[in-house]
Amino acid sequence: MSQEPISFIYDDQMHEKATLIEAWEWGHARSRHDPPQLKEIMSRIPSFENDKRVLPLQAADFLAWWLRRNFVAQVTGKEILKPPFEMKRSIRRMDCQFNEAQLRDLAKKTGTLKGSITARFGFGV
Repeated sequence: MSQEPISFIYDDQMHEKATLIEAWEWGHARSRHDPPQLKEIMSRIPSFENDKRVLPLQAADFLAWWLRRNFVAQVTGKEILKPPFEMKRSIRRMDCQFNEAQLRDLAKKTGTLKGSITARFGFGV
């Protein structure tokens, strides 16, 4: 059973296009593809579209904003608000939190601080 490749589409206004493409190629070349079909499913390089014309980008932007807002509320001890929309189904996601020391330790262990793209960490909420 074959699966269609996944398309990763980012907002065209993104200022880090070159960095994202570089990181994509770096990660894709070094990643383990288990199951083997993963390489074909995730083979497309990300594309960039105008969020004014691509409605799924608007929805993704809104959801990302909402999730970040609640993350900041959680880590700062503020009230987590219910979304102003009804969720028809659950959207799977993975939440990870790292502090600077943990990121540096991970980079040291994986040898990624040597690369140009991985040494640009941003910290803060």
